[in-house]
Amino acid sequence: MSCFGMLLLDDVMHRFMAAQYPTLRVLSFVDNWDFMTWDPDAACKQLDALLAFTKLADLTVDRKKTFAWSTDPEVRRQLRSTGLPVLQHTKDLGAHIAFTRQRTNKSITGRLEDLTDFWDQLKRSRAGYKAKLRAVRTVAWPRGLFAVESAPVSRSTWLAQRRRATHALQMDKAGVNPLLLLGLVESYADPEFVAVVRTVAETRLQCPLDFWASQVFPAASGNLQCPASSPVSVLLDRFQPLGFVVHPSGCWEDRIGIFHPGTINFTELCHRLQWQWNSKVAADVAHRKDYGGLDFADPTRTRAKLASLPIDDQMLLRLSLAGALFTQPEVVNGAGPKIRCNIGTLSACIRKTCGFNMHRSSLPCVPSCQMPWFCALGLSCRPLTLRGSVCWILFLLFVLRWVLRFVPVAGLRFSLMALVCGSRTPVSVWRLGEPSLPVRVILLGICPLTG
Repeated sequence: MSCFGMLLLDDVMHRFMAAQYPTLRVLSFVDNWDFMTWDPDAACKQLDALLAFTKLADLTVDRKKTFAWSTDPEVRRQLRSTGLPVLQHTKDLGAHIAFTRQRTNKSITGRLEDLTDFWDQLKRSRAGYKAKLRAVRTVAWPRGLFAVESAPVSRSTWLAQRRRATHALQMDKAGVNPLLLLGLVESYADPEFVAVVRTVAETRLQCPLDFWASQVFPAASGNLQCPASSPVSVLLDRFQPLGFVVHPSGCWEDRIGIFHPGTINFTELCHRLQWQWNSKVAADVAHRKDYGGLDFADPTRTRAKLASLPIDDQMLLRLSLAGALFTQPEVVNGAGPKIRCNIGTLSACIRKTCGFNMHRSSLPCVPSCQMPWFCALGLSCRPLTLRGSVCWILFLLFVLRWVLRFVPVAGLRFSLMALVCGSRTPVSVWRLGEPSLPVRVILLGICPLTG
């Protein structure tokens, strides 16, 4: 039957049920019919009402897709006694629906698991990085996160999807953090952040304005116990980890100020969500010493600076931003006393692995005239809200740079950690040992070697 014919049949069915069974409420979408009632006595009669109408209209009911549900345990027991299959959760029009307090998300996780073939095809593709990233945004997440607003998703599921996406992008190098790559280096590429934006947007669209004060605030303050799969619980599970504070009026508060999520411009709401998301990513990776100071990073300017570089340099710098290790053994052991190099922390854009344990005799001695120079592009990506002491340190370092450029220093050795964008074989540590030549260093961070 055509869609127009089903539309006419749905209208007839609604009128028949309203006249013959006034205690039943009917929801229809083409050939998907749902019968609901608050009357326990009428719950077991819903199937009889459906069969009565289909007999008059000469239709056939698919008994394999027909099931019953209830939020009351006693009614569920009565429904089972009639021989109907009673479900506790199911998928309806693609969305996950749970009818008990049990935390379930089978429909969402199953849809994400179905992306396995897509990830394999994307990895085998010979397309470039940007084309693959566009496929992740426009194909993978719309397909796997369809109706993600209807069910909670665990952190382990988000982590697994990030790893699969990073693997498909062929960015799963040593030291790369999938959360940092998809959540901060790239925009709107992290599945969890996409789920946050879609959940808040769908709640704004479907819920009344008083929902934020009557439901969200009591649940956020602990005065309202909602099932884990309820819309309120799913919404709280999405936005509360970002650090928003909910007020009794339903307004939210972030580091910028107070606003109402139901009345604010959606573009501004997305910017506020992105701002809080950046802080969450910085907090999640703060346990690694190399990622200190990400709270002061400016991802937008960093992406603009990254896009202005040559294509080969973009990939190297993108790996560096995501925390990749450019040396195969990240820890080099040698005889004698060891030093710990903690370099690269001045820039929120350039991120190198700083936890190297090396003996100075194991470092290659390279002539200073052959040393590739690399400007500290990361310094331009730092925000202007730096502390005064940091500004003085940067000023003194640049003064020292110009002094060392023109004044020969005999016997002075420096350990330099820099990203060499002009070479496909990046160099991690240099030892300058030519006392007769001027020592010229682009300061990403230097420390004198002992001895």
